[in-house]
Amino acid sequence: MGIGLERLEAPSVAYALRQLEVPSQGAQIFCHSLYALCDLPPVQNFTITLPQQKNVKQRPQASHGDSLYVVHLSDLHVDHKYTVGASYNCSESICCRQPEVTVGCNASFPAGAFGEHYCDSPVSLEQSQFDAVHQLVPNRAFTITTGDIVEGAVWETTNRKIVYDVADAYTRMARTLGQVYPAIGNHDAVSDHYAACRILLTC
Repeated sequence: MGIGLERLEAPSVAYALRQLEVPSQGAQIFCHSLYALCDLPPVQNFTITLPQQKNVKQRPQASHGDSLYVVHLSDLHVDHKYTVGASYNCSESICCRQPEVTVGCNASFPAGAFGEHYCDSPVSLEQSQFDAVHQLVPNRAFTITTGDIVEGAVWETTNRKIVYDVADAYTRMARTLGQVYPAIGNHDAVSDHYAACRILLTC
């Protein structure tokens, strides 16, 4: 994981280093956070002036009109490498994958067909969620998503993979849920993954 993540994030780290002023508080925080070679700088004290009296707001009256049903989906984190039977108790950052990926896993903790709490979501769980929404909210006006389609293995992702994952998810949504208004999440745009934004223009 570490080597892959360093290779992926190296351009961003190099850019941040070129922008730093040394010495500075930012440089010291960077040194501590990334390399643990420096102490954190002292916490800066500052004062916030609060209003003397709270603004009293009343809840608006109900319109008594027809209800509008909207579905909100977020943070699917679909792992296309999820493997049923792989261990969900492993030494890697993401488990439930093939043994060669999750080195040191204990095979006595097999991953189920519809996901595990310590793993990202399998495609089966993703599709099951869409099917359930279609069945439980048949009168929905539309669906909105607020991103984070991609799993947490940011150290092995590429533009091609991000575009594939996002396109696959929104294709499934459109096929099952109808009208979907999507947004990009931080996992869908990490480092060089800005190319996934192109998918939103065709959804």
